[in-house]
Amino acid sequence: MNERTNEDSRLTAQAALKAARRSRGEAPVSSDSDSVTDLLTDLRHFCVAEGIDYAVCDRMAADHWGEEAFIDYLNVVDDLLKIQYGVTSHDVDVAQIADAQNDGWTPEQVVEWFAEKYSLDSYADVNWGHSKAKPDS
Repeated sequence: MNERTNEDSRLTAQAALKAARRSRGEAPVSSDSDSVTDLLTDLRHFCVAEGIDYAVCDRMAADHWGEEAFIDYLNVVDDLLKIQYGVTSHDVDVAQIADAQNDGWTPEQVVEWFAEKYSLDSYADVNWGHSKAKPDS
């Protein structure tokens, strides 16, 4: 299955905004908050006419967006943990990662916190059997 990325979703939304502006006879200029507001208003009118509960759709979209945002955040944390320490979020408490995101921590701050909490040795700090002494000159 071909997974859509968040960038794919952004491009789809951008195309929808431009199409909505065109259908209203407006220039399809770059997206702004007025364009988003107008499209959301149009969607509310559409939902009323079609008997669709807009509020339910909006809550579901917010839930989906939150899950996608966390997955992106978790992937960055995973990449940093693997590159720097050779572990992934499967080796630590994912709930703490979610809490850190909600508290506004950067992925780098999360990785640094886990490294300190679990006394992780960075790959850069590990002596792989090579002497750090300078060669004789």
